[in-house]
Amino acid sequence: MHSLPKEIIYAVIQGDRKAFQVLYNNYAQFVYQVSYKILRETFLAEDVVQECFVNLWINRQNIDEQKEVTSFIYVIAKRISLNKLREVKYKSIYLDQVSVHHINDVQEKIEYSEFEKSIISKVALLPKQQRIAFELSRFDGYTHQQIAEKMGISPNTVKNHISQALIYLRKYVSSTKYEIPFLIIYFLSD
Repeated sequence: MHSLPKEIIYAVIQGDRKAFQVLYNNYAQFVYQVSYKILRETFLAEDVVQECFVNLWINRQNIDEQKEVTSFIYVIAKRISLNKLREVKYKSIYLDQVSVHHINDVQEKIEYSEFEKSIISKVALLPKQQRIAFELSRFDGYTHQQIAEKMGISPNTVKNHISQALIYLRKYVSSTKYEIPFLIIYFLSD
């Protein structure tokens, strides 16, 4: 990353898409590094990069061309990353509260157990690579990068395997008689 000429920044403010592409190419890795330090998740950090630059484009009129744009981009990246971190923590706390131990009704426990067994049996039917990637992600908590290293494939291939597994499982869940417990939504969400 190097400092960009003021002309590029001015062109971005004026809505020049080519200048914005230069800005993106120059700062995308910087934004990724800032967000990864906060989030420690590759896919979340990649989301932050996209959100940051969309936000930057929308608010390009607020860029002060007389000041260094790096600090402006840093503030946006950090704010989005912290918001995403709060969102992830909130979801985690919420899922903990909806755990099996809080299901009071015996019938609900039985239905939940049956539903859980049916999901596990459907996961077992996935193609081997999809199943391994899905289990490492959803059951063991590995990141896409960690799964890629463990399986010897690219993170993008891991993402594709998990996406295909989720599509299959969502179709199955939508065809069942069960009401979907909130805990399962985590396992079936992107």
